[in-house]
Amino acid sequence: MSRTIAFLIPAALALAVGSHALSQGPLTASSSKLHFPNNTPSKSVSPGKAGDLTKTTGSATPLELGKASSNERQLSIKVERALVTLINDNRVPATELGMMTLLTVKEGDSVELGAALARIDDRETLAKQRIAQSELDAALATAANEAELEVAQKAVEVSQAELDQIKEIREKSPGAVALSEVRKYQFQLDKAIAQVKQAINEREIAKLTAGAKQAQLDATSVELDLRQIKSPFKGQVVEIYKHPGDWVQAGEAIMHVVGLDKVRVKGMVRASAATSSEVLGKPVTITVNASGDKQFTVQGIINFASPVVEGVGESRHFRVHADVTNEVTIDPVTQQETWKIQPGSSATMNIDLVAAASGSVFRSFKPVTDDANSDKNDEPASEGNADAANTIPTLPSTTSVER
Repeated sequence: MSRTIAFLIPAALALAVGSHALSQGPLTASSSKLHFPNNTPSKSVSPGKAGDLTKTTGSATPLELGKASSNERQLSIKVERALVTLINDNRVPATELGMMTLLTVKEGDSVELGAALARIDDRETLAKQRIAQSELDAALATAANEAELEVAQKAVEVSQAELDQIKEIREKSPGAVALSEVRKYQFQLDKAIAQVKQAINEREIAKLTAGAKQAQLDATSVELDLRQIKSPFKGQVVEIYKHPGDWVQAGEAIMHVVGLDKVRVKGMVRASAATSSEVLGKPVTITVNASGDKQFTVQGIINFASPVVEGVGESRHFRVHADVTNEVTIDPVTQQETWKIQPGSSATMNIDLVAAASGSVFRSFKPVTDDANSDKNDEPASEGNADAANTIPTLPSTTSVER
């Protein structure tokens, strides 16, 4: 019994040592290969050019052709705290000094382009206009009068005939007519010719005078027009500052006229969200917060995106605006027409960055390969390799190098 125990103890010890050694596994090294424990298969890259990558067994979800991840492209931009403003906004000024004598509109009236709104005292201007008209008529009559010219031309004919007669008598009888008499008739002919020239010159002066009088008449017409206050655009009178009997200075506001058929929504886009070229011309959905806790949604286009970035740091932004057409609503009780969108209301702008570029495809790219594989990669993919051709390769997580 004691012999059996003495034999089993060394055997158990040897078995324990052997089991521990086997659990560590053998490790040997050579000049050509590295052997890994537990017979783990190695992921290797065949020797080649620097930068060559191998296909790994690790799973990776590729990006499909034509699809972009959320961090690659922003689909829309939401602009809070936008403001509805007026495009046509004018405090109609007086264009001449004087007393206002007529007011043809009241607050709330709709006016057309060029409609008469008020008038400044124009009695003196009307008198100047009548004077200028009379002087113009006189100048035109003088320019059209040919009687003086005709008289001068007849005088030339008579003087020429008398001179010819005197010369003929002198040729036949030299002593019958004195030389001084011939000179006298010659002077009369020259004088008649000069009178013809004078008559022609006076007619030309009369034509020029008529042109000057016409300009004076036009000036009075312009002055009269300036004393007629007219609407600069189609709109609505929202406030009146001056009334008949008030004295006004040139340039002083008489009334306030606004255009409500089209309004402008202004907002600020953060420079970190997009560039001005990416926003300009894109469709925008605008939600207007109107009075009475009402909301209206309208569609528009970004008409302007400022190329100038304002602010510093994270607050850098640029200005944008969109012009939208306003709508007329009819009150069910009073049956009066009002405008749906009121300038001064706040709004939210949702700018669609990809609507104008619909149908575009994000193309995949080829990994860098050696010259030997470049021709092979350029070949069209077969049906079996369709999925591989339409995917973007991913970098392997781990690689090992075979020495």
